[in-house]
Amino acid sequence: PQTAHVLHISSNYASYCRAPPELEQPLVSLMLRDTGLGLGQYDPTGEKLTTLGRGEVETFIGTKKHLTDWHTDFQENFTIQLSGRKKWTLKQGTVKNPLRGTTPHYRSADDVIENQIKAARLSNPDFQFGKQDLESNAFGEEIEIIMDAGDVLYFPAGMWHKVETEEYGVSINVSLMGSTYASLVCK
Repeated sequence: PQTAHVLHISSNYASYCRAPPELEQPLVSLMLRDTGLGLGQYDPTGEKLTTLGRGEVETFIGTKKHLTDWHTDFQENFTIQLSGRKKWTLKQGTVKNPLRGTTPHYRSADDVIENQIKAARLSNPDFQFGKQDLESNAFGEEIEIIMDAGDVLYFPAGMWHKVETEEYGVSINVSLMGSTYASLVCK
């Protein structure tokens, strides 16, 4: 544990981990029900053909000045700031109902990037991959939100965002996903 703590503090990276099933499953189930995503249906085993919703819960531990650069997620996200402070910068994306996230801030294999581009171009044929192309992939004004301990933020799928940790802290993110028409047809 001591070595992990030293590496975390000195690396300027955020650490994150998935919640244990005994926490994740009831929380995701209730939030799917209360939001209506996936018609409130949830099967954490993934074995039922009629399950229309899924989700995950992750804990992020951020070091001061850590920056997660511009990207989008394909899930509906709820972030709860437990301690510390983060600055979120948001901009509306051009891709509606995204099938994949867009993660130019990660070094990804070419096939991952190609799949992200193909999925995005279903909604926006002019979509360009990369943070340098944000102007063609987003619209409207950038909005900055400061999150302190106790704050909760909802940001929808397809919203461009970057996150800077201003004070060392912990946050929990709940990501919810309803089924797509493609996944229903392919089952």
